[in-house]
Parts: sequence; structure tokens; C-alpha cells
Amino acid sequence: MNTYSLKNVRRQFEDLCESYGYNYSSIPMFADASLYEQYKGMPDEKYVKFIDRNAQVKVIRPDATFHVLKSISEDHHLRHHKMYYTTEIIREHAVHSQYGIESFNDESALCDSEVIAVAISSLIRCGFDTIRADIGHAGYVSALIDEINCIPDESKNAVSSLIAKKNTVQLEDMLLGFGATKGEIRKLSEVCMLFGEYDDVIKTAEEFAVNERMINAVNEIKAIYECLTSFGYEKYVFLDMGFANEMDYYSGMMFKIYSDKAAKAVINGGRYDELAKRFAGVTSACGFGADMDIIASIYDLSIGEENNVVTITSPPSVHKYVIAIAELLRQSGYKINVINGNELSYEYMGTKKDGLPTEYDLMELKNAKQK
Repeated sequence: MNTYSLKNVRRQFEDLCESYGYNYSSIPMFADASLYEQYKGMPDEKYVKFIDRNAQVKVIRPDATFHVLKSISEDHHLRHHKMYYTTEIIREHAVHSQYGIESFNDESALCDSEVIAVAISSLIRCGFDTIRADIGHAGYVSALIDEINCIPDESKNAVSSLIAKKNTVQLEDMLLGFGATKGEIRKLSEVCMLFGEYDDVIKTAEEFAVNERMINAVNEIKAIYECLTSFGYEKYVFLDMGFANEMDYYSGMMFKIYSDKAAKAVINGGRYDELAKRFAGVTSACGFGADMDIIASIYDLSIGEENNVVTITSPPSVHKYVIAIAELLRQSGYKINVINGNELSYEYMGTKKDGLPTEYDLMELKNAKQK
């Protein structure tokens, strides 16, 4: 992992969040394992448990959202804040870097669209030029499944999962086993394929809506999209109305953001009102988590601040003089790395020269590099 890229990704994200009025939140390292089990935050095998000195079973931060909720449940002053974080999580016995935002007590399309916009903006700032934001709604598929009476309650998550995976073959076999009609099977199979360009998919989604919950889900997506057009991000938006909510985590809008530079989604997010109400007592919540390791690994250094470290090699005989010059350059905003050596020289922007640099020399080299 390029630590310089990771640091710059973090700085780009933090500056972005501050510009949107989000406040930094530190996240606790530990949480009671019972909370994850009670609220089904993620499968048991994904997080590390241990027993503390008081014989309490704890988990080591496998997720950021639950820990942010834990923080606001303990501090009422945080409840109206829009919050951002950068942290490490421990999942499947590995350390992962993550950044994200959470917005509470706002159920509007403005809130949802802003969360998506910040996610997209964070990738643009990191040099991603191909971005695809797939947006769906947790209630759309579940409302359609509820219309099919033959599906047992305990099997609804399995059906949702097959729809999300676009696995129409196994979906048809499962539904036949439940005794679903050909029309019901066709409807659910068609929802599997209900993804693509916004204008095309939203029309079909409206036509497919057979109850009020599905209609409300479509209307919420339309309102969010309208707001995203004001951000200028509609060109990145696609719809996937087959999104599933396998862990009962999300309650409304859901989204995943992809890039052709990554093999999987680099950002996942959505609205999780019901979880936030039960867990922290807030009225609503929306946010996302980003895989900062993947983003940093493909971070484009030509975007944002360049690595403008000037390395000066100095013989002992001129240390005092070089230190003084280095301090002047630091005051002008340059990053100066002074190392001991046999010959007086400096290296900047991939070019090595004899002697000591001046601000004029460094500016010339930087301009030449940018051309």
C-alpha cells in the first residue's frame, strides 16, 4: 500500500466533508457482541470476538456505522450532526481502512442525494474518471416479494439474495418449490433485470409497481435523482431496482459505486432509519462507507496536490547553511527532506541537480513537469 496515496485520499475526503458541513467523529474500538447479534449487523464469521476482564463478550470494530450509532446513543449532543470518519476496521481477521459519512434526523431527498454526491465527489477528487453509481431501494423488492403469499417469511431473504445476484435460474427453482405461479415467477425474474439507464429503468419500475410501498420507493428515487441533477452528477447515476437487503440493514435508498479501475464496489451506502431508531434513538439515518485501501491503491497522483517533496543531500561541511535554506523553503510551502551525503545536490519532480535549489528553480521544474 502506498502510504502517501492513503494519506492524500484521507486528506481529500476530510477537506470535502468539511466543505459540506460534516463534523469529524472518532469511533470506539470495541462494542458489545450482543449488539451485533441483536441487530444483525453482519454475519458472525466476519468479525473478531474476545472476552474482556469483566467476562463480557466484545467485538473489535468490524463496522463503522454501528460504532457511530453507539457514540451518538451515548452523547445526545451529537444527534443533530452530520458526521464523517476515517478509521480502520477489523473484518475477517484483516485490517481495512475506511472512510464514510453519516447524517441523522433528516429523512429528505436532499439528505440522500447529498450523501450520494459526497461519495461521488470523493472519487472525483481522487482522480477517478469512470464512475458508476447504482441506486436502488430496499423497499421495492421486499414489497413485491410480500405480494407473493406462497413465499415463507423465513425464505424471503434468500429470495431477495438471488434477485440481487441476478440468479434467475435458482430463483425460478426456488419459487417453483414454493408453489409460485408462472406470472409471479416471471415478475420476480424481470425485477432481477431491472437495472440500467435511469430514464429507461424508472419508467419500467413505475409500471411494475403493484402496491403503495413500491410506488413510494419509486417516488423516493425520483426525488433523489432530481436533487442529484442539481449537483451535476446525474451522468454517473444508474438504477438497480433489484437491490436486496439481505441483513435487514437498509430501510430505504441503497447505492453502490463502481469504477472500471476496481473489481468490486468501492463505496456502499444507503438509508437505515429503522436500525438507527432501535440502536440510537434517532429518527433517521443515511450514510456510506468507502474502501479506502482500494481507492488509495488506484489513486491518481496527477489529481490534487502533487508529491512536492524536495530532497536535499548535504555534506557535513555545509549542514548549517543547508538547514537555513531548507527552513526558508518550508516557509514558502515546500516539503523539504534533508539527508546527509557526500555531495551537495537536490532532487525534485523526478529531476536531480547539483547545488542548492531556489524557489525559482523549483517553480521551473514544477512547471516543466506539468507541461
